Amino acid sequence: MKNICILIIALLVSATAFAQDKLTFKEGSTLNYDVNYGGQSIVFALTIKSLGDPIKMDWDVQGTGGSYEMTKKGFASGSSFNAQPVQGGIAKLTDDETFCVISQSAFKSLTDTKSFNYGGVTYTVKETGTYKFKDSTADDFYVTSADGKTEMWILNNPTFPVLLKIKGNPNGVDFAVSEVK
Repeated sequence: MKNICILIIALLVSATAFAQDKLTFKEGSTLNYDVNYGGQSIVFALTIKSLGDPIKMDWDVQGTGGSYEMTKKGFASGSSFNAQPVQGGIAKLTDDETFCVISQSAFKSLTDTKSFNYGGVTYTVKETGTYKFKDSTADDFYVTSADGKTEMWILNNPTFPVLLKIKGNPNGVDFAVSEVK
């Protein structure tokens, strides 16, 4: 009986550890990013308000914020990023744009061919691994641009492939997820 109890506890612990690597997102989920822009560090909060059409995400930086609206078509097949916020307003993305995620078609290319093109730049998988933040971990893909100047860590989640970290961002804004609530 004692051995059975130990086995059950071991299975529960390993199931819990496995589940921690599988981040899922729903309405109300918030990602906190540590952002570095021009040598200044800030915390950027991104809250998913709606997963319908459009996908709506509210952003906040120290009490100032706005919203992004991403079309379902953009989320499904977009091939470029939009990072221009509208303070106090709504940034409505085109059918070719995403924000803080890559499109599902780009993710499919990433998993099928180990590369994808976004904004005219080809990114190639260098390794898969585990991204660590706060008290959690998540399975990720580490990719680099063809010239090696831009690095991204992308959540291994085909339903919501979030950018966990970007370094060497061409627009000068590097960021990394520090917490998911």
